[in-house]
Amino acid sequence: MADQAVLAMLGADAAELLLEQLIVHTDRLVYTWKFHDTVARAIDPERCRLAGMAEEIPITPSALCSYIYPDTIRHAHALLCCGLHGGRTMEKVIHARLSAERGGRWYSARVSATPEGCEDRIGILSIRDITDERRKEAFYQRAVQRKPDNKMIAQMQGDLSADQILLLDGFRAPIKRPESCYTDVMNSVVDEYISPSYRTAARLFFSRETLMQKVAAGETSTEAEFAGVIDAGRQKCWMSIQMQLLTDPNDGHIHVYALATDVTEQHMMRQHLIQSSITDSLTGALNRATFESRVKHHLREDSQRGCLLVVDVDNFKHYNDNFGHQAGDQILTRLIRLLREHFRDTDLIGRLGGDEFLVFLPNALEEKAIVERIEQMLDKVCCLHLDEKAQICFSISVGCAYSKPGEEDYDALLGRADQAMYGAKKSGKNRYCFHGAAACRAEDKTE
Repeated sequence: MADQAVLAMLGADAAELLLEQLIVHTDRLVYTWKFHDTVARAIDPERCRLAGMAEEIPITPSALCSYIYPDTIRHAHALLCCGLHGGRTMEKVIHARLSAERGGRWYSARVSATPEGCEDRIGILSIRDITDERRKEAFYQRAVQRKPDNKMIAQMQGDLSADQILLLDGFRAPIKRPESCYTDVMNSVVDEYISPSYRTAARLFFSRETLMQKVAAGETSTEAEFAGVIDAGRQKCWMSIQMQLLTDPNDGHIHVYALATDVTEQHMMRQHLIQSSITDSLTGALNRATFESRVKHHLREDSQRGCLLVVDVDNFKHYNDNFGHQAGDQILTRLIRLLREHFRDTDLIGRLGGDEFLVFLPNALEEKAIVERIEQMLDKVCCLHLDEKAQICFSISVGCAYSKPGEEDYDALLGRADQAMYGAKKSGKNRYCFHGAAACRAEDKTE
């Protein structure tokens, strides 16, 4: 709101006109001056001080060069003429040093004035610091020009407010400048270059409405990764889309700058690191911590009962001691292949440690179906050929336990399955046992 001291110096008509003019300067630092003044004074000095801005700005033509940088002196002069002679509201971008502490900054400067012929004419200058926005735009332009490691796939610039594409380089799409519709063109890009399973997410990411909502919420950038193809040869890739969202200080339009780069190598490396952190390096089964976490989640979230299996190689130490650790590793990798062959993709397979593996069946099958799978697996555990001369015959013991309705205690479930596995071993090995039941022996294939 205009300072009461300023209004008190004006006539009633001039004060009313000043208040009308101030409407277009809302939420900016505002300075005013009388027609014959040589400086513009802040309406709210305290706000200027908090923002690190000067409370007075020289407005004579000769003073402009003392704080306006040469690259925008023409804009500053046009603003000054508008303020001195009246006319329509004018807005320009200026590069200026308006505070000794802050140095050179970029500002959106807007000037208006009460009409000529009005007693006590008043000029109004309002400014908004847009340095960060300018830096982001400059960063984007440098990134486009540099094209690091030749990984750039495409670039795009659009006017979201006008729903227009202004530039599209790298992606082939139907563009009829200057009336190309942003929404239509980006939908064509998504259909042509983004993998089907990612298209819904990509359309939402590029959505004009989504981006304008981000700007309204104060966001100025966004980024996402999608699987897609590179135009040349339709080569599959992972692409990163980086967007900068900037408001043009002259017309208020929201502009989007986007850069698409090939990040396939980085994505694959990241996925490898993630996979390494959750799986056992030898067998590829889930490591103990990950398996436990996922089973606990099922126990907590799923009301249907599950079944936990503990699978142990019989006499594993004997194989390690007599044939070496490499032979032991081959037994473990052979076993994990068997487990994957005989259980569903939705079942969890993990390594407890050493020669013990875990299988969790969420929404467990009936006991008869589980028994069939275990017996088929026991039948296929046969001689492992190390080379033409040596072969190893091994067997496994399996303990099974069902989770109880509403049970969330993973350790208790593991304890019951472990007890069942030791029951199978005590009964002669190469067999399975359900907790609370006698061990059952499949046909013995070992010698």
